[in-house]
Amino acid sequence: MEPPDWITDLDREILALLGNLQIILTPAVIAKNIDRSRSSVSRRLSTLEAGGMVEKPERGHYQISSEGYARMTREVPVEPPEGYEDKNWIAWKILTPEELDELEENGRISN
Repeated sequence: MEPPDWITDLDREILALLGNLQIILTPAVIAKNIDRSRSSVSRRLSTLEAGGMVEKPERGHYQISSEGYARMTREVPVEPPEGYEDKNWIAWKILTPEELDELEENGRISN
């Protein structure tokens, strides 16, 4: 599955925080952790919720939805642990905008 075409860089930051940690957070805590304004985060969370990418398990708290996780998670190459002969290791991760740009620039992933 691919991310929706309306996803913004701020959405990617929010979803990376929620998805990679698999936690439930308030808009204020999300904003603090990604160094964005609470109002901007709250607006995007409303859009993400309407689009099925996040859900509210309780009032004022958000988590990534199953659909959001499936649509945003990417297969990325990783360095294997020391001593392993097989060098073709991958991980599943929700990429931040910066990580996505870096991997695309290095030709290690295609968008």
